[in-house]
Amino acid sequence: MVYTPNTTLDAIASKAGKEIRQILHDASGSSELHAYVNYAYGDETVEEIYGYEDWRQEKLKALKVEYDKQERFNFYAPVKWPLPKGPWD
Repeated sequence: MVYTPNTTLDAIASKAGKEIRQILHDASGSSELHAYVNYAYGDETVEEIYGYEDWRQEKLKALKVEYDKQERFNFYAPVKWPLPKGPWD
């Protein structure tokens, strides 16, 4: 579905997109929603985008701490956890 932003239709398009996502999720038979990061709407949890497995979450946390100490990588589908305080603060 291609959509050109239009202030008159934005709410309708958003509702339609969420309804389609719900229909597809219901049809999948999965209790968990899985959204590909490039197609995520923005209301998904970190788990829904990056995976529910504990090892994935721990790996993401470790990468975030190692490579984003100043929390600059936070634009689209950010990985957010409280980071430990360090000398960069």
